[in-house]
Amino acid sequence: MASMTRAGVRPYLPRPPLTSVLAALLLFGPGPTRAAAQETSGDEQRALDLFMEAEQAYEEGEVERAVALLQEARTLRREPVLLYNLARAYETLGRIDEALAAYEQYLVEEPDGSGRGAIETRVTALRRQIAEREALAEAERLARERPRPPPARPSALPWVTLGAGALSLGVAVTLGALAWDAREDAENDPAHSTATASLALAEDLALGANILYVIGGALALGGAIWGVIDLASSDLGEHAEARLRIGPGLARLDILW
Repeated sequence: MASMTRAGVRPYLPRPPLTSVLAALLLFGPGPTRAAAQETSGDEQRALDLFMEAEQAYEEGEVERAVALLQEARTLRREPVLLYNLARAYETLGRIDEALAAYEQYLVEEPDGSGRGAIETRVTALRRQIAEREALAEAERLARERPRPPPARPSALPWVTLGAGALSLGVAVTLGALAWDAREDAENDPAHSTATASLALAEDLALGANILYVIGGALALGGAIWGVIDLASSDLGEHAEARLRIGPGLARLDILW
């Protein structure tokens, strides 16, 4: 951190000896009356003590404490160097708005300081950081306020496929029942010709039932899986629960919202 000198802040240079710091404080301002001089001398000494304590705290990593000490010192002495050190401490803490304000006020109070060029460069950099931060915050705000697209609705086609499969299974069950009846008729028919015809019909019906069982089962299962995937990929999937139950003679899909 910079040190108090008669000429003000000397950024990036070694800290001057304590005697030079004390001399700068004692030489600051017009000479007071004797009573006022005693009070002023006490303020100067206290400000110097706070300044040195803040510098030590800063070097030890206690930056928040250094800020508090420098602020207290500023209430006693309006030395511009205190502003410079405050600005550096604020930067260390990431409080760039306060750092910028301290640097700008320093330039006002110490217009002819030897480190003015370097500080002006730092001021420009901080202003750019603040502008970038504000632009990012504005972009995030606009993104939050941007209207959401309409929710994607799940397709009806998977459920049509599932329905076709269920219908095929229903027809297969019917054909199976008819095949069973035809086989019983063939077994109970004493006439060979009609019994043979009934048996042939039973076999045809059973074959049709088996084919429809396979097709219907595939359609029903495929439609159910397709529908669950389509539902999960839509916005409704966040609020829906699908339950597929398969058992002997049972295939059931429940979708709960």
